[in-house]
Amino acid sequence: MYGSDDVLMTYLRVSQHMSRLFRCHFGRLQLTFPQALVLNVLGEEGPMPISVLAERTGSANSTVSGIVDRLEKLDLARRDRSGKDRRIIYVAVTDKYQALREKAEANVAGYFASVLSTMPPQDRDMVAQALLRLDEALLAKIRTVPGCEALTWDDVQIASTIFAVKPGDGSAREQAASCQRVLGAGANIAVEYATKRYRSNLINWGMLPFQIAGPTPFGLGDYILIPNARKALAGDLSEIAAYVLGDQPAAFTLSIAPLTSDERQILADGCLINFYKH
Repeated sequence: MYGSDDVLMTYLRVSQHMSRLFRCHFGRLQLTFPQALVLNVLGEEGPMPISVLAERTGSANSTVSGIVDRLEKLDLARRDRSGKDRRIIYVAVTDKYQALREKAEANVAGYFASVLSTMPPQDRDMVAQALLRLDEALLAKIRTVPGCEALTWDDVQIASTIFAVKPGDGSAREQAASCQRVLGAGANIAVEYATKRYRSNLINWGMLPFQIAGPTPFGLGDYILIPNARKALAGDLSEIAAYVLGDQPAAFTLSIAPLTSDERQILADGCLINFYKH
């Protein structure tokens, strides 16, 4: 009988081994794994806007935009304006990528299939079923939060955050927000913000400027769930329900200082660039 520690260590070991395999394989093609993933989605599903591509790859818009910039320099992807709406820009793969894909299994799914091909069909089915059950067990933890009983992964966005007592002083207000967003941040939690400029930068980059009063109920590495964040953004910002996910969800309250109607819309759109686009 395997215990939870055995399952965790096996999962970590397999994940690390697969990461090494992917880095080695795509490194020979002068691609990183995130670049290969973006190309795979575009190759399988065709041209799409950055926002859709970010959703399909589980990344932030700014992260995917940087990946596309590098792929353009490699002549593996290109940006095309929509013929119907010139404001909309689609990302597509190039003929060079198609040739590379056919020649060297550059697509992620194809390479992963070649790795699994060494396993008998019944073993592949068993692995798939085990991963699906693990996925369901992880989702079940989120569903213990009141009001989230019917939640699916399509309803969840995972992002990083930081906590600080009074962030945004000095030069930090100019660069810290953009750096966090590029690294996948979706919010800040603070007792207060040192400057209005820093808080505005958070909003313009699409990060929720949460505040908390009293002791923090979370620590480094904890997962915090904020149910119905979009609905909360449109409502009363003085009391926003949040939960620390653990053996049992621990409820606490966040808030956001008053926002203008434009600031609410900027956050709802994801960033200031999207706001202007709309």
